[in-house]
Parts: sequence; structure tokens; C-alpha cells
Amino acid sequence: MNCPEHLMLDAKWLMIWHHQSADIRREYVSWAEVLNPLRYEICIGQGPGRYWHINDDAVAWHLLRNAIWRVKTLCWLRGHDWRELNSFQKPTMICNRCMKTRPAEY
Repeated sequence: MNCPEHLMLDAKWLMIWHHQSADIRREYVSWAEVLNPLRYEICIGQGPGRYWHINDDAVAWHLLRNAIWRVKTLCWLRGHDWRELNSFQKPTMICNRCMKTRPAEY
């Protein structure tokens, strides 16, 4: 998000942006989001189009959240929890934990 409210510091050669989980005002953001260093993007350079980005669009936060989610589901270790998905086109099975789909066995 490139809202002016998410811009934390704007100096001559440095910009620091904070990426939030929702487009809300700064006073309603939780302290867990504000103090999380993975949610900040640092831009160093002379101007737009010539910045070097560190943690562009807070990609480190998204990678960490995806890794935590994969470890929590653990479908790759203990097996999938399949259930039938109601579909009009073809019978499909879906995992309750990771949402992976496969054709039903009939």
C-alpha cells in the first residue's frame, strides 16, 4: 500500500514504509504489527525509479507467514484430511487443513 499514512520516514535519500494487514488508520493498528520489523520496507536512492528496495512490499513477512502455515498444517508429514467437495462439474476431494484438491475415487 502506498498511502501517505504508511510512510514512516521521508528523507532526501531514504524512505521507510510500514505495510499493514488492512487499510486502516495508524491509531487502530495493533502493536504487534507496528513492532514487527518484517513489515517495514526501506528505500534508499535518489528518487522514484532509482530506489534500491530492502524487503520490497514486505515480502519477508509473507514468506514467514506461509512457512508458519505450512508447518502448522503438517499435511506433508501426517497425511491429508480428505472430505468430499460438492461440485456440479466433477466429484472432487479437498483437504480440510491445507485446501489441496484431487479427483474423487469412485
